[in-house]
Amino acid sequence: METNTILQGDCIEKLKELPHHSVDAIITDPPYGLEFMGKEWDKFEENRNRWKDKPERKLIGDGSGQGSKDFGERFNEMPKYIPKKNKKCKNCGHYAFSGSPCKCETPEWEIDKTYENHLQQFCLEWATECLRVLKPGGFLLSFGGTRTYHRLVCGIEDAGFEIRDTIMWLYGSGFPKSLNIGKQIDKLNGKKQEEFIALGKYLREAREDIPQNQISKFFPSKTGGLTGCVSNWELGMNVPTKKQWIILKRELNLNNKFDYLIDRIEAEREVIGKKKTNLTVMQNIGSNNISGEVDITAPATPEAKQWEGWGTALKPACEPIVVARKPLSEKNVALNVLKWGTGGINIDACRIDYNGEKPSKVTMPDLRDVGRMSKENIGIDKLSFGQTENAKRKDYEPNQQGRFPANIILDEQAGKMLDEQAPETGAFAKVKKGQKGWGGEIYHKFETGGDDGKTFYDKGKRQGASRFFYCAKASKSERNYGCDDLEYKNQYEQNKWTENDYRKGKGEKTTQPRKNNHPTVKPIKLMEYLIKLVSKENAIVLDPFLGSGTTAIACVKLNRRFIGIEKEAEYIKIAEARIKPFLEQEKL
Repeated sequence: METNTILQGDCIEKLKELPHHSVDAIITDPPYGLEFMGKEWDKFEENRNRWKDKPERKLIGDGSGQGSKDFGERFNEMPKYIPKKNKKCKNCGHYAFSGSPCKCETPEWEIDKTYENHLQQFCLEWATECLRVLKPGGFLLSFGGTRTYHRLVCGIEDAGFEIRDTIMWLYGSGFPKSLNIGKQIDKLNGKKQEEFIALGKYLREAREDIPQNQISKFFPSKTGGLTGCVSNWELGMNVPTKKQWIILKRELNLNNKFDYLIDRIEAEREVIGKKKTNLTVMQNIGSNNISGEVDITAPATPEAKQWEGWGTALKPACEPIVVARKPLSEKNVALNVLKWGTGGINIDACRIDYNGEKPSKVTMPDLRDVGRMSKENIGIDKLSFGQTENAKRKDYEPNQQGRFPANIILDEQAGKMLDEQAPETGAFAKVKKGQKGWGGEIYHKFETGGDDGKTFYDKGKRQGASRFFYCAKASKSERNYGCDDLEYKNQYEQNKWTENDYRKGKGEKTTQPRKNNHPTVKPIKLMEYLIKLVSKENAIVLDPFLGSGTTAIACVKLNRRFIGIEKEAEYIKIAEARIKPFLEQEKL
């Protein structure tokens, strides 16, 4: 079987080409089912090819002033957009947003989990093939999203894997995407739901069979991705702004019927100050802000004042990683690792380094002596620390290789944040060397006495709490390393709005172009750590969702062989460029 190779195609079909029991470990970052940044590969729905074989439709204009624009091949492959926000009332049978909406005083909504079930079924299908190609006892490590992780895990478990643990990767670079409810109320400014619904119906009729995605590209999100704005307007959930309405009228040849509604602009909020924001993030998402400051505004209506400061989402700061294992074929782990070379996790290779500080020898209670004294004192042979004094102590020498790996991994920024919150950990009080106490030198009641300034840990030196966890540090250059010969691309390729788009301001690009425009690149150090955890040197590691190739790079650096599967030709080109320098170094 060929290794250090990338297979292009659907992962489920390509996995079927691999032999049984042929790979040692699987480490991957599959789609989360969140329609991330409008990417087609992160959507799970029926009738994805409903536009296949349809006659090509033309827009009236593309915003460039150059006349009509042909959708071409991309139009014919547009999937159906299934709105997940509309709900059907159990009482009256009407939907929340429709020409004849539910008007029940206390509606009871039906719960439709069709979309989520599609995601779980997809996870079940690829995990089933992964189970087949994985050696008995082999591990599958898969990233997941916090909102859909349960579907991923259920799919993997239903495929036949044992769920062994969850690793939490904590990072400090997440960007909050919460809606300010107070601002949203000000935007309504007295508009009525019935008017919203009438406008939505008009937009649906005017759009005819043009896909919503094709219209949404004119109204990208702050991060440059596609949004559900057109769907929201058609469902009567809100209305366009004046600038958005001008574009809609131009592209769909709308009349002035609803100008009165759009003219009822949102309540003007007073600017009361400025605040600093993450300038790097603002520039990455395409803002022309060069000061790092944004306006602070005050609510304009009484209703908005009641809800100012309320939002809809937390700042993303973690991604769970499911730790799953294929059942053993032998009676125990020892026999399994001898036969297959799989079944265990490499603890020593993943110990947390002491950063040059070796732990000092400490003493611990002799549990046998504690039990003996407890039985003499209270007649029960148990470890009752509160009922024993002056028990013998035994020297304990911590493992010199490093701390035992935990199921939490930090990125560099998260580690710094943790150290700021817990700058000094160890003994919370100085302890006199050799002083006697109930149960030990650190906990329980102490006898009075002098203090020689000694602490329990590291010869009196206290350190930040991040030292207990692995911190995956990422190089700023690693994303584009090896991509010198590739073209710069917008990170959100599907949003090629025109030069006249009002979001462009003076013509600057709304997102910084990159040669590696994959939206979810993981740090190489993070992938190296996971690979070391579940595989030996020369092992074959499979990534069925290779993306821009980070797993493969980590494998080459650690003397593992890789097999990658990737559907998108664009990402394969990036992955091959990134992997090539490392393969060449290996040959040297």
